[in-house]
Amino acid sequence: MLTCDKVVDDSLLDYDLVAFPGGRTGALNLRNNKKLADLMIQRNKAGKWDAAMCAAPIALGHYGLLEGANYTCYPGFEKQIEEECPNGHFSTDITVVDKEHKIITSRGPATAWAYAYTIARTLGHDTSDLEKGMLYDYLAKNIDASL
Repeated sequence: MLTCDKVVDDSLLDYDLVAFPGGRTGALNLRNNKKLADLMIQRNKAGKWDAAMCAAPIALGHYGLLEGANYTCYPGFEKQIEEECPNGHFSTDITVVDKEHKIITSRGPATAWAYAYTIARTLGHDTSDLEKGMLYDYLAKNIDASL
């Protein structure tokens, strides 16, 4: 059983970056939360970074934060985003960093490591030792040969 230990409140405005996890049900819950939408719009106006992966970019799209932005998402969800943000720019890249709009997005479950490292690097952290220790660089160089 999961127990909520924190509710959506103004403390979201204090964070350097807010990252949304993936999953359709969770993405819909994020999308439909009015208080969260208001806070995320305030964060965006304040020039704060935000991130979403898998289906969760539909929430950012619903808030209007992907209008004019470069983004990616789980295959098929771009259609919903395009309805709400017709001037957004969809990409099939593993992760997309839009520096102008301060948005990071990633495709889905298999891209979680890339998403996490991209977030850390965007916030100024050197992830090279961690990537080597986790064999991420090895995976990136050798995945095609193993498929």
